[in-house]
Amino acid sequence: METVGTVAGPDEPKEPARPRIITVIGRIWLVGGIFCLAIAVVDVIVWVALRPAMPTILGYAEQKAPGIRVLGPYFEHYAAIKSIEAVLAATVIVFAYQFLKMRAWARAALEVASWFYLVYVLGLFGFSYYLQLLGTVQGVSESGPRAAGRLVGSLGVGVLIAGALIWMIVVLRGKKVRAAVATEPR
Repeated sequence: METVGTVAGPDEPKEPARPRIITVIGRIWLVGGIFCLAIAVVDVIVWVALRPAMPTILGYAEQKAPGIRVLGPYFEHYAAIKSIEAVLAATVIVFAYQFLKMRAWARAALEVASWFYLVYVLGLFGFSYYLQLLGTVQGVSESGPRAAGRLVGSLGVGVLIAGALIWMIVVLRGKKVRAAVATEPR
């Protein structure tokens, strides 16, 4: 089993080495959580700044693409949705940090988070596809090579993210990770 040693300060007891797979998964979730938290916070700040102008902006957008009306309820609750995303991202950061400390409960928490985000990503791509179909039916969606390229790119990113989440679920449920976190160091 490959392990990664940890650095301890002069007055701290040295922590036992952890399997590399725990380091990889923990750091992926840590970086992803920080990234998602930053995006959610920036989105809320921008939304608060733009909120007074949103009726005008959405009015112009609706004139150009009448199908945007479907997004009305989403925009009505945008700040709340992004605030929930920020809380979830902060929670995942805590889970990832504790997983890197090899806490057994954090393994289970990251597995649940993986399932949650997998459903979220699939739902988001399903909704995006629905909006694309709605726009095509109403004749407001872009067509041609650029639209096809965006669709292929989005699908590729979706498959990559979903594949990574499925891989994490499989690894987190695996014997190697379960055994490594079964004996918590502290």
